[in-house]
Amino acid sequence: MSRPPRVLSSTGLYHVIFRGINHLNIFEEDEDYQKMLKIIASLKESDSIEIYAYCLMTNHVHLFLKEKEIGDIKKVMHRLLTTYVGWFNRKYQRNGSLIGNRYKSEPIENEKYYFMLVRYIHQNPIRARICKMPNEYRWSSYKDYISKGKTSLTDTAFTLDMLSSNKSEAINYFIELHQIDEVVDFSITNTKKLTPAQ
Repeated sequence: MSRPPRVLSSTGLYHVIFRGINHLNIFEEDEDYQKMLKIIASLKESDSIEIYAYCLMTNHVHLFLKEKEIGDIKKVMHRLLTTYVGWFNRKYQRNGSLIGNRYKSEPIENEKYYFMLVRYIHQNPIRARICKMPNEYRWSSYKDYISKGKTSLTDTAFTLDMLSSNKSEAINYFIELHQIDEVVDFSITNTKKLTPAQ
């Protein structure tokens, strides 16, 4: 049976998830996480994508990104995954697939899901009981938002400007937003719908 075609976003916004094959680890040590972030940073330059949120977990990754041109996501994700998997396989002297199936992507067309998705991504380590607060986790974009300085990877201005024109006030609203423990299921299925968890 052939795979269904990807649904492309009219806004250019996507929630992307990819996992290790059979839920195996895709990150074994700090250098692996750092390499993934370097590849994403390189793609930002070469393909002009914007990164609004990310979270690198041991065996899966969440990205909230915006492509430059409709359909760019296919090229961007191909480059990201082939570059990382090739590097990982060489490092650990392994062969074969690292990522299970293909990456999953959900077009984000509705503004009301925007902040819920950002929060959902940053609360991943909390749901996994790795930490109690999002700022305690090292491999997510949360700290980029609450930092007063400019970050090179996460495009925080778009999100913060929606909260307030005053950056300090926007950061405070952002922190408050992440204190809400709202259970929303952002798992990506063939139905391509975002539904509240039961």
